Amino acid sequence: MNILIVDDEIYSVQGIVNALDWKSLGFENVYTAYSMRQAQEIFENETVDLLLTDIEMPKGSGFDLIEWAIEKSYNPVSLFLTSYAKFDYAQQAIQLHCFGYILKPVEPDELKNEIKRAIHKINLEETQKSYQTLSKGRNSVTLLQQEAFLRDLCGSAAKPEERIRSEALKCRMPADVMEKSYYFVLVKAVLAEGSIEWEKDLLNYAIRNILSELLCSKTAAAIPEMGDNHFMVLCDAQQYASEEAFLEVCEKAAKECEKNLPGMFMLFVSGRGSIGRASEYYGRLKAMENDSVLSGSFAVAEKTFREKTQLVPEIPVDVWSEDLLTHHTSNILQELNSRLRETYCTRPLLQKYYNGIVQTVYTALAKKNIEVGALKRSGENSENILQATESAEKFLQWAKTILTKAESSLDAQPNPGSIVEFVSQYVKAHLNDDELSRSKIAAEIHLNPDYLSSIFREKSGQSLSLFIANARIDKAKKLLITTNLPIKDIYIQSGFSDISYFSKQFKQIVGVTPHQYRESVFQDGANSP
Repeated sequence: MNILIVDDEIYSVQGIVNALDWKSLGFENVYTAYSMRQAQEIFENETVDLLLTDIEMPKGSGFDLIEWAIEKSYNPVSLFLTSYAKFDYAQQAIQLHCFGYILKPVEPDELKNEIKRAIHKINLEETQKSYQTLSKGRNSVTLLQQEAFLRDLCGSAAKPEERIRSEALKCRMPADVMEKSYYFVLVKAVLAEGSIEWEKDLLNYAIRNILSELLCSKTAAAIPEMGDNHFMVLCDAQQYASEEAFLEVCEKAAKECEKNLPGMFMLFVSGRGSIGRASEYYGRLKAMENDSVLSGSFAVAEKTFREKTQLVPEIPVDVWSEDLLTHHTSNILQELNSRLRETYCTRPLLQKYYNGIVQTVYTALAKKNIEVGALKRSGENSENILQATESAEKFLQWAKTILTKAESSLDAQPNPGSIVEFVSQYVKAHLNDDELSRSKIAAEIHLNPDYLSSIFREKSGQSLSLFIANARIDKAKKLLITTNLPIKDIYIQSGFSDISYFSKQFKQIVGVTPHQYRESVFQDGANSP
């Protein structure tokens, strides 16, 4: 890889040459030029992969140089280095597909970062060029027919052997295709942002090319795309000494795809079987993929995957709930992280830990007699279980969130003395609410209603229901002697929903009816000296 630095200021060029260790960046030659004419001579005699040029120069600007290079089909990756932040300059740079625009003066680290970005672009273009060359002979009619045959075979219901043989013959599959034993591999490509720099057909070819070379020992094997960046590979089992040996090659293929292409690649590998069982194996491998979680590039055998899926981890709910109660949430998260790192992570495994964390939280709340419904209302369980178990990282983040909020709920529990004070104030403020009840009050402070009643009776000496009834009657007595409101209005303002029940409660507590009470008070007042 070679770079050409162009600037009419000699000291500027030498400063750039001396600023970086070009060899360590992968450049074999660093060419320099001080005019457009000198730069053109270098292009005509040497290979230039990266052009770093000033814009304003006598006898030909940087724009002129790039336009000339494009006309001559040199097409280097180009970076402008200029002292002028002009809009029209930037606009023209975009029109010329210039890769970068750097303002002088530039710090060495900033320059190095831009150079590294350009190197990535150069490498990407080289890779794409090589795949474009290879792909020219791939789209043969026979190969496309074979891929269509395999796609239909895997994606449809099982077919009779004779029908499969007939269809295989039509698309020129190998004559012994029915007699061979195959490993079936479902490949899932989770593409990264860098994939937008690739044409889809070229990227698909690149994936197929790596898989063909490593798994099928040829560069043009029929590998059907099953939709949504999934590919199915049928590998001749006789080429491998054992399933273990084949799995090692699959691991290498996953890492090779990740190394050369933008994304993660997951290979789900079956045992040996005949081509007639393709749809069965495809269905089983799809089920494996659905139960898998995102964790980098890998290959996993069906047997190993099922063994891991069937594991039932022991979840120490009592220990974890005690950690939660004593504010040692970090202990739970550390143990979770350690456990997930030590085993192959699957969605069923994460779902078991999900249920374990929920049980831990509920157990801790129950020990403090805090109502579980309060936790649900405050949003701790709003995260969908499918999202929380999508990956180990997302699960750990979900666990941290729910445990932290549960800790806050535990911290918010008032002491018994303040419970009585809160209830007294709350009841006085909401006496006219006919739905006022111990359940509604308990919900306000995230307590179990039974526990609230127990604490209130213990500290106040009376039941919560009787306290509410007495408070309402006290308000009614006050209204009876201080206002001329009819009794039908007083019972409503005192929080009773039924006048008959109001009268019954009033007589039970006071000893007389509301009407008798009002008359007796006024009579006592009239008879007083």
